[in-house]
Amino acid sequence: MDLQTARALAQEKTEKDTTYRHLVSVEGVMRRLGRHWQRLHRLVYVIALLAVLHFLWLVKADHREPLLYLAIFAALMLVRVKSVRELGVRS
Repeated sequence: MDLQTARALAQEKTEKDTTYRHLVSVEGVMRRLGRHWQRLHRLVYVIALLAVLHFLWLVKADHREPLLYLAIFAALMLVRVKSVRELGVRS
């Protein structure tokens, strides 16, 4: 194999790796979803809350575990809201 062929093969491999990373990276997904990314991002919060509420409604006797998950969710949301307000970051 000559030097030119080796360089061409190396370039092709690099392009394939870059394409694969683009397909599985968060930035690549954000680019492909465009304006729908923000909607999806916000729906995750709603879905997480609904999952915790579903667990709470599902448990009949001992509500400690679902309440623990609800407390963890609430704490994480408070941290999120605080960071958004302080940094001015919008998701």
